[in-house]
Amino acid sequence: MTKRKKIFLFLIPVVILFFAVLFFLFQTRSVSAYFRDVSFDVYVPLGIADTYTDLLPVGIDVHKIWEYKLNSDESNRIEQEHRNGIWNKVTDKAMSEIQYYFTVNFDSYLPDNISDDLYYCIYDFSSKKFITVDEDTAILGWHRALFVWDRENARYYCVSMSV
Repeated sequence: MTKRKKIFLFLIPVVILFFAVLFFLFQTRSVSAYFRDVSFDVYVPLGIADTYTDLLPVGIDVHKIWEYKLNSDESNRIEQEHRNGIWNKVTDKAMSEIQYYFTVNFDSYLPDNISDDLYYCIYDFSSKKFITVDEDTAILGWHRALFVWDRENARYYCVSMSV
């Protein structure tokens, strides 16, 4: 075999591996890609999250957090959508529930600079509907997605969690 063919045969798997890793990173860091098989009517920013944390990388449960810094177009889109009845204003009771979604092993991942102008919605995958913190739902065996919009700071958070 010529030297060129050997180099070519070596580069093919390297290039395939590179694109596979790149594809995997995009899939995990993008909320829209993560939830693409789920049909719910809530605004989700497109593209890769500014911050992504997988709190349980090994195991059967899921606990992932995405944070997006919204640009003006994204802020306008969510501003128009938040009147659709799915989004709820965060109250003191709702804030304790939101803190639960951002906590693992007593460590809080709730951002420090979060404002008081917050809206949230929770999607329950078992019942295939949006719920509020007041609804009586299962204590164990659930998978939910929490969406939080920090209107004042133009931040969008998504937490996918199962117990």
